[in-house]
Amino acid sequence: MKQLQNKKNNFFIKAYISALILAPVSLYAKTFKEVVDIATGDLAKVIAELIFAVAFLFFFWGVVQYVLNPTQEAKDKSKDYMIWGIIGLAVMFSIYGLIRLVTSVVF
Repeated sequence: MKQLQNKKNNFFIKAYISALILAPVSLYAKTFKEVVDIATGDLAKVIAELIFAVAFLFFFWGVVQYVLNPTQEAKDKSKDYMIWGIIGLAVMFSIYGLIRLVTSVVF
């Protein structure tokens, strides 16, 4: 009898914990459009910000190397870093603008 009571208690405890975990999922159910909006908006934003940061760091590294290195050969190499950093930033601004345009028109 005691063993049956323990099984009932275990079942109710598991059911209670499952309800606590699954309630927010069912209460905040999303439509397909909302899921796509979240995925394209949040994910694209994080990836774009990461690539912006890398391009800026690339440019900044070129500036630091240009200032610190006295030789002309090192300055030429650091100019290449700065140019590629600026190109990366320009490309990212363009892509970011296109993503904003497409998401505002389509969704």
